[in-house]
Amino acid sequence: RYDFPAVRDGRVKRDVVPDETPSGAQGWFLNTRRDKFKDRRLREALIVAFDFEWANASLMYGSYQRTHSVFQNSDMMAEGKP
Repeated sequence: RYDFPAVRDGRVKRDVVPDETPSGAQGWFLNTRRDKFKDRRLREALIVAFDFEWANASLMYGSYQRTHSVFQNSDMMAEGKP
């Protein structure tokens, strides 16, 4: 319900405040001790088949942005080429 007269006439401004705090880890982790996940080729195939954009839109309502580092938004964040 962000459509009210003060928003329409500009007295109230809607904005997204960027969250620059270090992010935690969230994801799906495979138990590689189980026989079905011991094969490296299977794990690589699962990585290639995973569609982050679809999962984010369909399961997480577009709430997430893809991270590029384990230490996203911190002094230890990976930047540039390895």
